[in-house]
Amino acid sequence: MKTKGKGVPETKNNKFPTVETYREQIDGLYWFPTYSYADEELIFDSGEALHVRMRVRYSDFVKARAKVKIIEIENPDAPTKETKPATPPPPRKP
Repeated sequence: MKTKGKGVPETKNNKFPTVETYREQIDGLYWFPTYSYADEELIFDSGEALHVRMRVRYSDFVKARAKVKIIEIENPDAPTKETKPATPPPPRKP
């Protein structure tokens, strides 16, 4: 799957290239980015030009889990709420 987009908001001093990202299905269930690419000349309001070329490859995905603790800042002595990692649904059969 391919997606294409750019960062916003752009200002006269802050420009972003258009980035194409390719995603692949990992473990038969999740779609992760595996390759991103941009090659563009950014023109600033001052007339200055900057050529940006980037190529990013992602690999070696591993399954991870985490515990989250939510603490209210206004009342740090209040009991905390802990969450358990979500159990992913079983993989879909083609």
